[in-house]
Amino acid sequence: MNTKSSSTLCNLFLVLLWMITECNAQCSSDTPITVSGKATCYGLDLAHTKITLNHVIGFVTNEIGVSHTDAEGRFNISGQALDATPFSGPDQIQGSMILFFQFEYRRPGETSKIFASGEWFPLEISGFQGQKNVGTLAIDNASCQRYIYFHEVLQDFKRRTGRDFERHFFIYPNEIITAPRPFVTWDHVRIPRGFYLTYDVVIHEFGHIIRNIYDGGPDHFHHDLAQYGGFESHTCSTKTSFEFAFNEGVASYWARECMNSNPNGPMNIEGNVAAALRQLQETCSTTDNGMLEVLRKNPWVLHTYRQFENAHKRLYGCPS
Repeated sequence: MNTKSSSTLCNLFLVLLWMITECNAQCSSDTPITVSGKATCYGLDLAHTKITLNHVIGFVTNEIGVSHTDAEGRFNISGQALDATPFSGPDQIQGSMILFFQFEYRRPGETSKIFASGEWFPLEISGFQGQKNVGTLAIDNASCQRYIYFHEVLQDFKRRTGRDFERHFFIYPNEIITAPRPFVTWDHVRIPRGFYLTYDVVIHEFGHIIRNIYDGGPDHFHHDLAQYGGFESHTCSTKTSFEFAFNEGVASYWARECMNSNPNGPMNIEGNVAAALRQLQETCSTTDNGMLEVLRKNPWVLHTYRQFENAHKRLYGCPS
């Protein structure tokens, strides 16, 4: 190596050393950042969703804060932003701040995720130091709509049973499938790409999740699927097998569907099963949670309405 090259490398080393020294002097302290506001989705409060505050410098994204919206969609999230670089003046925040709404639901005070509904929503925030209230954000997109629906079915479950739903489940919102509507494979909700989701559809599919989880594991689900079917088109009045009608009838019972069906009709019709479950519940004064206890305490063996009725009688002594 010649003298000129050695001198150049030495100068580069000195410049690098100066940059590190300057950054240690100027960048060692961080600027506290707090962002607050309220999030809504199509006019409804975006409750209990995970949000993160991210400091983006160039191609590098640094997560500097994690929080959740409260029951009314309000949020307050804080983090420490890098103050300066050797190429900027003091007290300047480099890059940009991005707030990500992740549409993940975790029960307040718990760390395990119950579900996530789709793509994150980013909000870039600039032009402020310290604190900023971004006001009310109307995040009106498909991910937040799904989140609202699935969050509500969990609140409905708690109101009806007096307890939290204890399991996580998965949502696949853009499945490339030919099915005319969403369906559930054990605890996986599969939504065809482009399908217009409604709350009525979501609570019906959630009824399938309840039924599947209490009936046994995924292996048992796939065994029943092979034996009895599960993805065929159907309505409240469709005549099928007794087993298929029971599975769909439980979901329709939970979703409060098929209200005009015949509780004393053939039990190979989904709507009749739903009506019979409601009649059994009313006759025996069984709570919603009590009806689910029949499923939970009899995994693998309940596949028709009559089997459910007999298990209900063994558990509660009713019907007489």
